[in-house]
Amino acid sequence: MSAEKQRPMSLTVRTVHPEFKTIRFVNWIWRYPWAFLSSITVLAAICGIIVLTGGVKTDTVGTFRPVGRQFTDQLDLSRQVAKPIYGQDQVVDQRTVQGGTGELFFVSQAGRTSGTNVLTPEVLKVVKQATDVLKTNYADHCLLVSGSCTPIESITEIADFDFDGDGNTTQDKINQAVDQIVQRGDKSELRLLGVSYDSTTRTSVAIAIRAKYGLPIAGFKNPDERETTCATPNALGLCGPKKDDQGRTQISALKSNILNEYYSDVMKLRSDSSEIVNVVPAGDIFLGKGLENALLRDAIFLAAAFVAVFFLIALFTKSFLIATISQIQIVLSFCFAVFMYLIVYGNTVLIYLQFLSLFVVLAVGADGVFIFVDGWKRAAKEYPVLYYYPERRLAWTFRHAAHAILVTSLTTAVAFFAIASSSIPSMRAIGIFSGTIICIEYILGIICTPAVIAIWHRCGADVLCCCCFRCCPCGEAMPQDHPMKIAKDAIPLELPSKSERVAPVEEVQWGKIERVYDRHITKYINKWRFIWIGLSIVAFAIGIGFATQLTPTQDSEEFVDPQHWVAQSDDLLINEFSQTGANTISIVWGLDRLDKTGIDLNDTENPGDVIYDDNFNANSTAVQQHVLDACNEAKDEKWTDIVARENENNGVICFMSQLQDWCADTSFACGTFPYGDRIQLLLVTFLADSQSTYGGGQANADKNQLTSVGYDPRSQSIGWWSIKVQSRLPRRAGAASAAKVVDRWEELEAAINAKKPSDGTDAFQIAFSWVAVELSEDLVAGVILGIVISVCLGLVIMLVMTGNLVIGVFASMTIATNVTILMGVVEMAGWDLGVFESISLQVLVGLSVDYVVHMSVAYMGARERHGMNNKQLRASRANQALIALGVSVVAGASTTIGSMVLMVPADILLFRRFGIIVLTSSFTSFILCHTFFMAFMYIVGPVKDQWDIRIWMQQLFKKVGWKKVQSTGDLENR
Repeated sequence: MSAEKQRPMSLTVRTVHPEFKTIRFVNWIWRYPWAFLSSITVLAAICGIIVLTGGVKTDTVGTFRPVGRQFTDQLDLSRQVAKPIYGQDQVVDQRTVQGGTGELFFVSQAGRTSGTNVLTPEVLKVVKQATDVLKTNYADHCLLVSGSCTPIESITEIADFDFDGDGNTTQDKINQAVDQIVQRGDKSELRLLGVSYDSTTRTSVAIAIRAKYGLPIAGFKNPDERETTCATPNALGLCGPKKDDQGRTQISALKSNILNEYYSDVMKLRSDSSEIVNVVPAGDIFLGKGLENALLRDAIFLAAAFVAVFFLIALFTKSFLIATISQIQIVLSFCFAVFMYLIVYGNTVLIYLQFLSLFVVLAVGADGVFIFVDGWKRAAKEYPVLYYYPERRLAWTFRHAAHAILVTSLTTAVAFFAIASSSIPSMRAIGIFSGTIICIEYILGIICTPAVIAIWHRCGADVLCCCCFRCCPCGEAMPQDHPMKIAKDAIPLELPSKSERVAPVEEVQWGKIERVYDRHITKYINKWRFIWIGLSIVAFAIGIGFATQLTPTQDSEEFVDPQHWVAQSDDLLINEFSQTGANTISIVWGLDRLDKTGIDLNDTENPGDVIYDDNFNANSTAVQQHVLDACNEAKDEKWTDIVARENENNGVICFMSQLQDWCADTSFACGTFPYGDRIQLLLVTFLADSQSTYGGGQANADKNQLTSVGYDPRSQSIGWWSIKVQSRLPRRAGAASAAKVVDRWEELEAAINAKKPSDGTDAFQIAFSWVAVELSEDLVAGVILGIVISVCLGLVIMLVMTGNLVIGVFASMTIATNVTILMGVVEMAGWDLGVFESISLQVLVGLSVDYVVHMSVAYMGARERHGMNNKQLRASRANQALIALGVSVVAGASTTIGSMVLMVPADILLFRRFGIIVLTSSFTSFILCHTFFMAFMYIVGPVKDQWDIRIWMQQLFKKVGWKKVQSTGDLENR
């Protein structure tokens, strides 16, 4: 029989305190819980259908560059104009444009260590097997040149190793074949041996093979075309996307087909030969698949975190029903957040890193469930009569739980939204999405959790839920020692005075955790309060010492575990198989900016529209002479400290001087330099000349594919050009190395622009390394700004929600102490301040506030007894807060730690480091909440109306004649 039917008929209600008044909204939830849950589920399904109908464009990591900064925008601009652009009706022969590469690197299992050698018979047998794998059906996908496939670049194909029928050879034959390659001196062939090849010992730590694949594929006119032109699928089963930007582009279709053909065989070869050599897939096609697989593997940890949190919720609430609905609620929150982010906010790209928010919302959502369920149980313990008035009991629970959860949700959301101030689009997307999902989780939490509590209460102990070969009551069973089971007289539903509570805290039958708090923890915190504060201050000082040493990342950002083959591939590509060891700096004229209006900054395929410099005039003789002068300026000896002099051009690739040399060697009527308006015809002819060492023949004849000269599509004339200067910086140099020389390169840029003619335009320089400098600067500024914003807004929220200055100040001090300690931990762990650490540290403010907020609200809501002095009142209120909220704090910390532990073995470094930092933060904030914050409450905690902001407001309003404001001291269990 339900609790309502057992309600004592003799019970009369004389006076209903505001704490016990019903709430109309909560009454609706109590009466129609399934209607609320069903409506939310249906609404989430509708939002999901709308999102899927509109099309979801995804990206692995988005844009990890500080958009809006000078060098970053200039780099994006140059990369956009360097892309081949084809007219809608332009026809390009099938597979004559390179669309991707598939590479395999072979390195010793010991890595790139001195003394290792992969030019051995055992390794070469594996190389031959790998080459045969890539040759399978290669003719269906290969890049075509003059109608023929570009051969697979492999030393087993370009030299005679005299393999026998089983693919075996000898060391002498290997040495002879390698000598043939070295004697030919072809740079592309030598690159396959790696830069570490030693011609004296005929050894190398790594070798490579490479395959090139072409576009457009069958059924498309050119590589840019998205709409299908084939009536039926081609031999590859591909027709292209049906709608622009909604289907697979040709490159994704090509990659998908190649991966289906080769990836499993390559990974099998990698596994089978692991004892002989480490086969590392590389190239844009294999790397993309590797990142995707790493993310999918980490998704398993996310699923495991869901399971772990499910059982932890079931353990603490003793209800599988509540645990199930809470997990469904998190999934629905994600669906609504995706709808808000893509449809309402107008974004077009969802990046995989935004799934990071699911780990956070797991912890935050579980924390809210514990607060609600604990409040529901506490209401019946402290006011036994409420068991028979569930509507009022639920209203009492709602008032207290919704208020506490609102503070934690607001501060967590503010911390995420603070990340949105970052100039890095990926971080901005994570911040906006995560802040949104936290807000949605709060809204769903205050609806779904009361609804499932209503269902749980109605089920009673008679309905069983079975799991893991064990059955437990689905619903709430009244404890055998509950006062209402033994009381014969009705208890008036009236809130007694503060000294005459119906069920004093000391008389309530608490559970095991509450008893531990009552008998041990409260005594130790109070007795050693000064020691705890001293230890916390020492930890804060140590954290400050290490945090001040925290510096921006010195190297290029790593995305996956260094032991993962994706990271190994990147390392080998940079250090062994790079086209050049130098870092090329481009000096460009004729470009203005990228118009990013209406563009999702994480859409890597559409960075914006190119805006050309209208003042650029390629036909000007003075401008042409200025380009030549700029080349000579870069060759000047005064720039030797930054320009590498490794080639015959003194480190400068100058298209204008090469054009002059071509004119001197050809019979073409070039005329004298400067060429004036003849420059348009000359450049196209020069770059299309098959005898041109710079142009390279027909492969570069298309005017949109020129690497140093580009056309303005509006006028079909030269719209920009550039020269290239070889820097002494290594490729992909870190920010620290680049920062030392960026000023010198700006001096070179200024020297060139100082000599520009009257009708000339300013040049600007482009380099990846300069972007690294801007990125490191923005990371530091972003962390500082994000933490300051979060702490300040957190203080405001605490002051508003608790209404007490002392509570707000000491809570903010606890949060700041925790963040400082965590910054010191990051430094002690040997991590630099990179993108991942920056995200984690900024989120810490929101996650650090949970436990201290719960204790703050519990302290302010604790009752005060008459006849006590201030010291006794502080101790009494602090004891009540610890006992009442201890179980919720322990449960919340358990779920956070339980979910974060599962992130530690993740391959994606963002997930791993975020998990480690948040795991550490949960532990330290739990400790500081008890030892630092509560120790201060025992010493200087407010009692009566001390430091009550509402009292001050009341006095102010009284002076101006406004209505009296009720103080926090007048509300019980605030």
